[in-house]
Amino acid sequence: MKTKLDNNFLFIRIDRGEYLVESLKKACIIHNVKTAHVSGIGATDCFKCGVYNIENKSYKEIEFNGTFEILSLSGSVTQKNNEPYIHVHICASDENGSAIGGHLLDARVSVTCELTLLLSDSVIKRFFDESIGINLLEL
Repeated sequence: MKTKLDNNFLFIRIDRGEYLVESLKKACIIHNVKTAHVSGIGATDCFKCGVYNIENKSYKEIEFNGTFEILSLSGSVTQKNNEPYIHVHICASDENGSAIGGHLLDARVSVTCELTLLLSDSVIKRFFDESIGINLLEL
């Protein structure tokens, strides 16, 4: 992983074989990112995403293996327990151009991944909402 900080932007390159969520969190720790909007593109050969089921308050996890272009990564970095909290969704296409996606749990980069973080001076935290079972923005 390589990073470059430029004013209110943090550019991150995640290299082949590295894991996206782990690398993003590490970059946020290195650069003391408290709150940011995340966007990105790239390629993956293995990723896991989920769709949240409100009835049983859990994610249905789906793992994909193969050749995928990451069409879009979008989400946020906030704070929970004084650590970066990564909330990112993924849309990826397979070799036939069919798109799939959901709440990103993790992805292994197969070629490269390019992330851009728009940094905020605010500190946005998360709190656990028991009624729906997820961590919500504390605004």
